Amino acid sequence: MTARTRRALLWLGAGAFLLAAVLLWFLPPGRLQVERLDFSVYWGAVNSMLGGHGLYEYSIVSDGQVMPFVYPPFAAILMVPAALIDVERATALWTLVQLPATIVLAWLVMRAHPADRQWSSIGLASRSLLVWLGLVLSHSVSFGIGLGQVSLLLVAVIALDLVVVPARWRGILVGLAAAVKLTPAAFVLYLLVTRQWRAALRAVLAFVAAGAISWLILPAQSWQYWTQIIFQSDRIGTLSWLRNKSLLGFLAHWGIGGDWQRALWLIGCVVIVAVGSHQAWRLFRRGDEFAAVVVFGLIAGVISPITWGHHLVWLVLAGLYLALARPVWARVLGVGLVLACSMVSPLWAPDLSPAMWLRVAASLPLVICVVVICLGLPRRSPDDLRAEAPA
Repeated sequence: MTARTRRALLWLGAGAFLLAAVLLWFLPPGRLQVERLDFSVYWGAVNSMLGGHGLYEYSIVSDGQVMPFVYPPFAAILMVPAALIDVERATALWTLVQLPATIVLAWLVMRAHPADRQWSSIGLASRSLLVWLGLVLSHSVSFGIGLGQVSLLLVAVIALDLVVVPARWRGILVGLAAAVKLTPAAFVLYLLVTRQWRAALRAVLAFVAAGAISWLILPAQSWQYWTQIIFQSDRIGTLSWLRNKSLLGFLAHWGIGGDWQRALWLIGCVVIVAVGSHQAWRLFRRGDEFAAVVVFGLIAGVISPITWGHHLVWLVLAGLYLALARPVWARVLGVGLVLACSMVSPLWAPDLSPAMWLRVAASLPLVICVVVICLGLPRRSPDDLRAEAPA
């Protein structure tokens, strides 16, 4: 693809995005009948705070489940602009914002496996389209967008920071992402494992700075979050739900509780972090930064107490990475994993029944994550490295 073609596609995408934003803004209220459950919680909680009724006291009830606001105060501060417009238009704009995140992630997958220079523009565009479709038609991405979740955006921000952002600025976005949602804090460990000491320091300082800003603007809410809310894991959901794909959820699915659950979870976390960190370091040292970040994203999902299916965007990225790898066996496994991650796959079935097959199916995403973490991802071939090098 020539530089002229790339520029044309960039301007075309930017123009389409701007046009869609303008149309959504000027559509009359009532025309945007889109429900985004999680975003409704964000929008409602921030409006409740602005109205003097509390941020963490707000909740909505859906199918008998109470859904409160669970993120740090810094996330609420960032959501204030969206809360100042009506919920329908804010919901539509939030959905629109997810589009660049999918494009960024598809581009990062393609960037990790550059096409040979003899590829035509049409062939490269077709390959890019397939990668993008594999991403947006996955359960994690499609369901996350359907809920109006923030996870997809955080994955894109983290991946950009750790793979694309120049070394002298690296880590800042990770710290800010952790200030929005605590799970990305796991990537500070990634920076330490890969010996990016200054980036790790920048991540910590960015996190602290965001927290300090939150204390200045929302002192009461900050005190409430860091002394109470952060310890109330039941606000997020129930461990034993089949939709919880974490290691702790796996133990709960199979009836392991009490001291045994805590002991096995802690041991499992130590093993997963140790083995996964080794694999991430090997990939990073070989120049496969994107693969290393994907492995660490899977680690974060496994060790987190609650990991819903729409949190496992990293698993979809692992499948797409494999599908573009040079070895035939990796491509076969990658295509299989992408299909397993699709929105129609039974692996993501909700808690409809306690049937044995459903429990087994619900456990497979965790098993796949653990296998990828332990075995790592195949290194890029010399052909990939030559294709990535400047002409």
